[in-house]
Amino acid sequence: MKILFLVPYPPEVAPSQRFRFEQYFRLLEEEGRNITVRPFISKKTWGYIYKRGYFMRKISGVIWGFI
Repeated sequence: MKILFLVPYPPEVAPSQRFRFEQYFRLLEEEGRNITVRPFISKKTWGYIYKRGYFMRKISGVIWGFI
């Protein structure tokens, strides 16, 4: 069985996401499930999303995530 997770943040960076479902990935894979994670924000965008400035990079990173 294939499972697709559409998530707001990259894996292993946001505690709220980690405690809701990321902690179960290993168990699901052990049961033979194929896990695919597709975040809306890339790791690159995550690196500056909460920093001051980078306005255009933030906008383009979020828009690219929805595309």
